[in-house]
Amino acid sequence: MTRVSVIVCAHNEATCLPACLYSLLVQTRRSGIIVINNASPDETRPAAADQIAAARAHFHIIALDIKKYIRADQRADDVLREIRRQGALSIACHLHHRTMRRFEISTCYLWDHRDELSDLVDVREAANRIEVEAAAAVPSPSSWRCRACC
Repeated sequence: MTRVSVIVCAHNEATCLPACLYSLLVQTRRSGIIVINNASPDETRPAAADQIAAARAHFHIIALDIKKYIRADQRADDVLREIRRQGALSIACHLHHRTMRRFEISTCYLWDHRDELSDLVDVREAANRIEVEAAAAVPSPSSWRCRACC
């Protein structure tokens, strides 16, 4: 697979740069992104840094009863604050998923930052079906069958 590095030259692009970087960050055929801030007097540099930090922080959050759409390309704490501002319920999911495969994404950000985000998270997923079965040594559904006749 061909991989490319992308160079983004920016001057006074604080409002457009986050969407541009998000579009680049979700693509799988890149090996790097270089942002060149051409002495912008606006917030271009912090906007780029925030977007790149948000892309590295993979998380799964379920929001119940939100009133208005919340963009997923933000930092986890910003998403959680907006859920709280809307009076909705936040559920932190897949807290312990550390991947061993290159194509999977680890979702441990919420777990690794649980102390600093604790006031913003209403409910935490304790475990999923696979983790519960492994911990309890319960056979998987494919092996559930009657031993007497099957």
